[in-house]
Amino acid sequence: MNNSQGSAIVLGLFIGILIVIVLIKTWNKDGRLKTQYDEMQEKARGLAYKYAFWTIVFVEAVMIVLMSFGIKLPFDNITVHIIPILIGTLVQASYSLWHNAYAGLNTNMKRFGIISIVIAGVNFLVALIAIFDGRMIVNGIFEFPLTNLICGFLFVIIGIESVIKNHLDNKDREED
Repeated sequence: MNNSQGSAIVLGLFIGILIVIVLIKTWNKDGRLKTQYDEMQEKARGLAYKYAFWTIVFVEAVMIVLMSFGIKLPFDNITVHIIPILIGTLVQASYSLWHNAYAGLNTNMKRFGIISIVIAGVNFLVALIAIFDGRMIVNGIFEFPLTNLICGFLFVIIGIESVIKNHLDNKDREED
């Protein structure tokens, strides 16, 4: 990776952070940046972050062990570290979702769902463009655009989990 690619990634991450700030303000009903949670949700989210952190540590440790034995992982230097972060993000989101702590008290779930679908779509589009341009795999190594593909799937998995959780919650309400 050359300096211009590194600069583009840093600029992209910075722009991504700004977009996330705007999106959070959009999907919160009150337009605030901070999503509000009750005590039970705060406790569950704390555990979710703890499990996510230890997941990242575990996946990074596995990668270190593999590399120390000379096993060359088929990922570029940045992607090899972003993958554990994305796996940790999935752990945090999934745990929060299944413990009723994913959506805040001030979250507009319809807006959140639409934004999530758009984010998944954009990530899949970027990944497809990289595949067709020959930038996804270079010399047998998965390059940075793989993170877009993984991120798209991450949003799909969370969306499927949300639908299942919603269905189960509705079924429980009907039984009461």
